[in-house]
Amino acid sequence: MTMSTPRTLHIVLNGVTEDSRVLKCAWSLGNAGWDVVVAGATPHLYSDEFSIGYAKVIRLPLKIVLSKKLLAKIARRARYYKRRAEHYLKIKRTTGVPNLNRAVKQLTPLALEFRPDVIHAHDYTALPIAAELIKVLRAQGLTSELIYDAHEYVPGVAHLNRQLSSLYSEIEIRESAKAAAILSVSEGMSDLLIPHLKISVRPEIVANDPLVAGQQSSARNLRQDLGINKDVPLMVYSGAVAPQRGIETAVRALELMPNVHLVVIANPSNQHLIELLGKYSHLKDRFHVQPYVP
Repeated sequence: MTMSTPRTLHIVLNGVTEDSRVLKCAWSLGNAGWDVVVAGATPHLYSDEFSIGYAKVIRLPLKIVLSKKLLAKIARRARYYKRRAEHYLKIKRTTGVPNLNRAVKQLTPLALEFRPDVIHAHDYTALPIAAELIKVLRAQGLTSELIYDAHEYVPGVAHLNRQLSSLYSEIEIRESAKAAAILSVSEGMSDLLIPHLKISVRPEIVANDPLVAGQQSSARNLRQDLGINKDVPLMVYSGAVAPQRGIETAVRALELMPNVHLVVIANPSNQHLIELLGKYSHLKDRFHVQPYVP
């Protein structure tokens, strides 16, 4: 790294490896001559590092990591006390941004050492963290600009309660007004973001498309892995699996389309996916699951 080389720090609150958008951004910028560091959240109790092209990925404990056994125990206890509380009390909770202080504490030394020209906040969860780091850097006399990459439309995120949705929206509106650029995944998303963020300049589009320049040849073939020929109609979903993603709608549609197959490329141990496979076991010959590929 030389001081004349532009530097960008990407922040995302996931394990990075499953987020192809983040990986493609990092690969593209690294290939274009930028020094790139991606800061993600480790899914383990320890930090680790790896590379994607010319970019370095550093995963830190930005979020509290719990073992599955401990998580199950906490969940059982939480359900018990929640039922008791609902029976006796009406609780009005106040809430803050989850993991904000923890993430800023973990990332501040990295930001001060790396001295990025640009901090690229991936998704609404990373935006408040990036905004705090910008303040830290500027307090040290360093110039760093913010790019907000809006992966989601926050008012439409089903798993956020009303308080968190309102809080994240408030932060989005405030911090995106200071951003050097706002990125969107599609024109349809931009149509939603413009009134939501109260902006007049249309966001730049960075579509979730395959990275042609970085593609690698593969001996594998999806249809061969599934055991179906090229004439069979096939629907493919690749990405995170959760109830709000609408995957069940596609599975149910198979009942109306007897010749069509569906493959979900995701983590096979995902609980929602396991539930769908059990619920629609009568479609197992046409409802397939394949793990992620590099």
